[in-house]
Amino acid sequence: MSNRPPLLQDIRILDLSTVIAAPFAATLCADLGASVTKIELPDGSDALRGLAPTTPEHALYWKTVNRGKAGITLDVRTPSGKDLFLRILKNTDVLVENFRTGTLDRWGCNLACVFQTKLDAESTANWTASPEQTEHLVHGKLDGQSKANRTPLS
Repeated sequence: MSNRPPLLQDIRILDLSTVIAAPFAATLCADLGASVTKIELPDGSDALRGLAPTTPEHALYWKTVNRGKAGITLDVRTPSGKDLFLRILKNTDVLVENFRTGTLDRWGCNLACVFQTKLDAESTANWTASPEQTEHLVHGKLDGQSKANRTPLS
C-alpha cells in the first residue's frame, strides 16, 4: 500500500451528466480522490434512475455509476438555480456534462459563461453532427459494439 496521497485529492468536480459514460468518468475521478458533486434536476430525469435492475428503493446502475459522490438537487433552468450553479462553479475545477448541444445555452449557462470561471469543462455531448440529427440522443452500447442506440425525443 502506498503512502502517497490520492492522485486527484485536491480536484473538485461538478457532475451534471446523465446516463452512463460521463457519470462513470466522474465516478472514476472520485475513485482517484477527487471531490465530486452530482447535480440532478428535481424532475428525476436521469435515465439511470429507471434502468433495470431496480428495487423499490434503488436503481442499481444509478447507485453504481454515482458512488463516491455528494449529491444535490438543483434546477439550473430557473434564475435562482442558475445563480447558485454559477456560484458553485467558482469553487469547482472541472465540470462534466453530456447534454444535447445547445441545452446549457437554453438554460442560460452556456460554456462561454462556464469558461469565465477558472475551471475546465468536459462535455461528452450526445450528438453534435448536424441540427437535424439533434432530435436523437445517442449513447454507445455497453456491450462494446460500435452501434449506437437512438431514441427519438418526444
